[in-house]
Amino acid sequence: MPVTTTDDDHRQPDHDQLLDLIRAAGRAPSAHNTQPWATRIRDGGVDLAVDPRRTLPAGDQTGRDTLLALGAWLECFTIVAATAGLRTMITILPAVEQVDQLELTGAPDFGRPVARVELVPGAAASPFSATDVAERAVFRGRLIPGPQLWDDLTDCDLPPWLQLRRLDSPAMHRLLRLGTGYLLSHPLVLSELIAWLRFTPADARTRRDGLDVRSLGLPTGVGRLLRSWLRHPARSRATLRLVTAIGTPLELFWRARTGDRPPDRAPVSNVAGVDHLVLIADPRLASESAGSDASTGSAGPAGSAQPAGSARPAGSAGSTSPAGIGAAALIEAGRALLRCWLHAHRHGQRVAPHSEIIDAPFAAAALHARLGLSRSQLPLAVFSSGHPDGTSPRSHRLTDTP
Repeated sequence: MPVTTTDDDHRQPDHDQLLDLIRAAGRAPSAHNTQPWATRIRDGGVDLAVDPRRTLPAGDQTGRDTLLALGAWLECFTIVAATAGLRTMITILPAVEQVDQLELTGAPDFGRPVARVELVPGAAASPFSATDVAERAVFRGRLIPGPQLWDDLTDCDLPPWLQLRRLDSPAMHRLLRLGTGYLLSHPLVLSELIAWLRFTPADARTRRDGLDVRSLGLPTGVGRLLRSWLRHPARSRATLRLVTAIGTPLELFWRARTGDRPPDRAPVSNVAGVDHLVLIADPRLASESAGSDASTGSAGPAGSAQPAGSARPAGSAGSTSPAGIGAAALIEAGRALLRCWLHAHRHGQRVAPHSEIIDAPFAAAALHARLGLSRSQLPLAVFSSGHPDGTSPRSHRLTDTP
């Protein structure tokens, strides 16, 4: 929902305007379109919590995808607020460091929000708009090479501890096979993915969340067939056993074929073809940045302002989550990743995320070796960018309907 500037931008937003901002920010991306965020309106702002029922305990055991999604939501909220002439003041709260310890059931705990957003009137500059947030889309079909976008990363506004690196196409294809093999050989991860698949428009959940099979490039008829087959528990269990029985040797075969490959230390460069990109963090530099922010305060991207002493939760400067980097830094990385995807959108391109590469231990290790990364460097996201060969299916959000 586009948010437009009004004559009342000199005052704090009322309840209805906050609802509009929350609905617009609901277009943020998340793994399997789980939308793990939960919001509560408070006087002059919003509290952000995690909905544990919308996390991925099997596929995202470290909480990395959840935290990246929270960061993407905060960036979307910041952008749509800036479009409305409002500046965000974001405080990351200590509860964010316990995201990986959430119970798997129960409602969001607003007694322990992970972030607090205050809104104040004021001009907020951003290269992106609420329209960009609303129209951005993922495309998992065939991508067509386009003009190179990744030499100039000004719009992405990456913090100094994040960088984008190019991955060559042959390496990407090998890593995708490894990631797919891991998915097929692990029944808990595979069953979790199936639970978030929305096979047909007849499924009431299709217009709320999850992965519409159209977004995976599957014909509607195939979706109906899969839904009919997997709706029976006995068939579903038998299918999982069969797939994992095939997937396990397939993963081992692809691992054996990967072998040792020479590292590719080339930075992002102007090379013809579909772009395959890796967002890489240096936790050591992120920790140093956190310590600096905690003492001096910082101005965030897209017009956000983080007050001194509250840009990070207390004690986070030297702490790391199970993902290998501080939880607050992961949220900041999610904001930067969203800006990268909006950067592609502004140039008419779409992105295809490949989180399965990072989720699979052997694939992640092969990616680390292929890029010649140091021990301190940590890949956080892998995606491809190009022009879509077809229409990008629009995924649904919980906030699409008031």
